[in-house]
Amino acid sequence: MLKSEYNLTRSGTIGRWDEGLALGNGDLGALIFGEEHICFSLDKSNLWDNRPAPETLENNFNYANMIALVKSGKEEDWQEFLRIFNDCVKHSTPTKLNAGKIVFHLAPTSATQFSLNIAFGEACVSEGNKSIKSFVCADKKVGVALLDEDVTFSVEFPEYYYRKEVLENGKVKLRGLGYERPTVLHIENIVAYVHQNGESYFGIAYSEKRMGEKKQLFYYVFNEPTEQKAIDDIKDAFSVQEKSYDELFERHKLWWQEFWAESSISIPDKKMERAYYLSQYLFGSGNRADKFPMPLQGLWTASDGNLPPWKGDYHHDLNTEMTYWSYLRSNHIQTGKSFVEYLWNYKSEFETFTKKFFGVEGLLIPSASSITGQPIGGWPMYSYSPTVAIWVAKAFDDYYQYTGDEGFFSGRAYPFFKRVGDAISGLLYEKDGKLYLPLSSSPEYNGCEKNAFMEWSNFDLQLVRYLYETLIVYAKKAGDDITEYEKKLAKLDGFYINQDKVLMVSNVERVEYTHRHHSNLLCIYPLQTLKADCKDNEEIIEENIKRLEELGYGWWVGYSFAWFASICCMNKSANRALFALQIFYRCYLADNGFHLNGDFKKYGASLIHYRPFTLEANYAYCDAVHNMLIQDHLGYIELFPCVPDDWKDKEISFETLRAKNGVLISATYKNGSVEKLKIQTAKPQEIRIKNTFGKEKILFSNGKEIACKIGEIFSMNAEEAWEVVNENQLY
Repeated sequence: MLKSEYNLTRSGTIGRWDEGLALGNGDLGALIFGEEHICFSLDKSNLWDNRPAPETLENNFNYANMIALVKSGKEEDWQEFLRIFNDCVKHSTPTKLNAGKIVFHLAPTSATQFSLNIAFGEACVSEGNKSIKSFVCADKKVGVALLDEDVTFSVEFPEYYYRKEVLENGKVKLRGLGYERPTVLHIENIVAYVHQNGESYFGIAYSEKRMGEKKQLFYYVFNEPTEQKAIDDIKDAFSVQEKSYDELFERHKLWWQEFWAESSISIPDKKMERAYYLSQYLFGSGNRADKFPMPLQGLWTASDGNLPPWKGDYHHDLNTEMTYWSYLRSNHIQTGKSFVEYLWNYKSEFETFTKKFFGVEGLLIPSASSITGQPIGGWPMYSYSPTVAIWVAKAFDDYYQYTGDEGFFSGRAYPFFKRVGDAISGLLYEKDGKLYLPLSSSPEYNGCEKNAFMEWSNFDLQLVRYLYETLIVYAKKAGDDITEYEKKLAKLDGFYINQDKVLMVSNVERVEYTHRHHSNLLCIYPLQTLKADCKDNEEIIEENIKRLEELGYGWWVGYSFAWFASICCMNKSANRALFALQIFYRCYLADNGFHLNGDFKKYGASLIHYRPFTLEANYAYCDAVHNMLIQDHLGYIELFPCVPDDWKDKEISFETLRAKNGVLISATYKNGSVEKLKIQTAKPQEIRIKNTFGKEKILFSNGKEIACKIGEIFSMNAEEAWEVVNENQLY
């Protein structure tokens, strides 16, 4: 059970939506805050306005035209390039939508208490003798609130729903969606506010029921293609309204108990540990395997009267990947499976986009995309980078590696990789015996300037090499011919490294300024295709860490520090990793656990002080914590590989973190060595472990003893569960 100190408490008002208390069930989200009144800002995973920007419908909206305009060298062609491929993002749609608010006419004061129990996902707001308790049912569609009978409320919607987009000289001056005001339907005892945007019928529905001296409020956000389907969905959602708050809450608690039982950690830095659990709570609230994955803001789209930052989209040049970095090792397999399931379910849409935009067969993905996989636009060198599909595809490889699910390999991972490989192979061209992409870039490096395009960026090259290396392994496993993949790999350069052993940003340029996106270091992490498995590689990783330190943190955001921590973990630079993670949770996290991108508290961590909320850094952070506790990328399991000096005389432990091939590990570190270890596996397999036990004879609970020098690797054939016996104590 989680400790009570992980819960959120706050006295007084919460004036900002991005500091609110978050509830969710993977589909319905609620954010609770208030200054003049108590607001429940509502959200739904599939609530989007998918109307395309007009530029994306033009005949010349395609990759061939991008190449021609970029390479022409004429200023007028560059401006046309920006108009078509960049400026389309300035339109109001496509965009994620906030669903609106339920506003309770209860005015917070300095005595008001806001609290959130993250063990069970229940929020409470109390003011004097009045209170509102609420949770979003983990296993049902609706949210439930219990409040005093005389507390009244109203339903409000964002004003941008009703204003129209305003153009001036062909540019978007004011964003708006131009909706009509909602109609109100009464469905039995349910009140539904219905908007219609030409694509769907959506809105907020609620019902009330007296419960003694309290009243029980059910709330829901619906979004269906027809009015009748919306009505049917509302009736289905509210079919639970005969249940009491307490009855529904008991079922709800069971889901959260199972979620938290899947893994746990205990580390000496309790503020760091708290940030970890808040992030995991948001992950459990924001994901279900059969729902849409979390976009930039998950189920808590901006509630400040404006369209969300970056339109709340799916960013595939870092954000979605990072969001799903940590769930496998934290053993939240079913909760986090939403991302790979979404990618697979939209496979045909991505293939259609690939043919239409890139002009090749296969599967590529717009880097900034709507929920249906349509391009949104933005800096074109990254928004239409073909290699982001490779980074996205890694999610399939990760899932296979950490579950050992052979059905997933043959039915999902290998077919997805093959289609990405088909598309990349269709784009590559040969020059002087080497392969290149027609356009290459490194995310965000040089912004949206002409010099953002390069002959071969390390980012693109590292991903393409990873693609063919993985396809060779997969094809061999499947008994398929690997010849074409080997030929492609042989015609690719190796990683671009200068004489100082620093990875270049491209084949001719090194990183020359502080840069938030460590795109040139992908091979170190997360691809891990350059491993610290020999002295030369260790030196390369060290020199690249030093280069980042030399350039400084001036233009870093929160995810930069979390990513940097994992890069440091690859070289066992434990003190650096701890320092980076401490900066992250202190400077970049709001009290509610939301990552707000900039050093908004102005601690001096960077020059960026803005605060747009996005979620990816929370899980890059969790991933870095895992890298301090367990690593298995070198072909063996190493326990507590990255223990900072401040922790070496402390106790550290974790329960059922997941290693590759579905192995669950529980371990305790104490007095400088591993004291306890438990291994669980669903199938017999050989497991290799580095001896960090502080002794050369390791006794297991089944009576088997293994002799191994400290620091060397031993193998064991594990079946079901093995436990290490240390000092005659069973774990």
